[in-house]
Amino acid sequence: MITGRLGTRGLLICTLLGAAIGALGLYAWLNFDGIPTRSRLQALHAPVSWVKDSGYRIEFGLEGVDGTFAYGSINGGMGVATDALMQAGRDTVTVLVEPADTRDVGGRRDVYELRVAGRAVRTHEQIGASRLFEARVGGVVGVVMALCAVYTGLLARRQRRRRSRYVFVRLPDGIGRQ
Repeated sequence: MITGRLGTRGLLICTLLGAAIGALGLYAWLNFDGIPTRSRLQALHAPVSWVKDSGYRIEFGLEGVDGTFAYGSINGGMGVATDALMQAGRDTVTVLVEPADTRDVGGRRDVYELRVAGRAVRTHEQIGASRLFEARVGGVVGVVMALCAVYTGLLARRQRRRRSRYVFVRLPDGIGRQ
């Protein structure tokens, strides 16, 4: 049983951490409204001017278009998207993005569809399905973490009750020792 190793404080920390992660997962799931509809998005067409793989997203620029565009890993198909953008050359790249006034803190605009030379790399529907899946996974993780938090909280309570039964008394030197 894990109670012997962690102690009451450790279990309480695990409880709080599990509850916090659970709350974040549930919040993300419950507040996911889907991606913007096609009618709210703007199509931009231009050759790629630069591409940067930033780990969890691909950032790129389009010639003659102001701003940075971000294709996030949450959209799925990162390898396919990276390859398509790197090999696009002078081919026209089409992206569906929200209007320019909806940039994130870093000045990037999220990509909701990616096409190279008229060929779909990731469609609006595929990206929507991928983001919905991620939100559902977050919800499941949230529920599991919340249940783990309840369990560790109960373990901590049980351990604390056990310890409160015992009274430790320090005996003067020489008493009880031989």
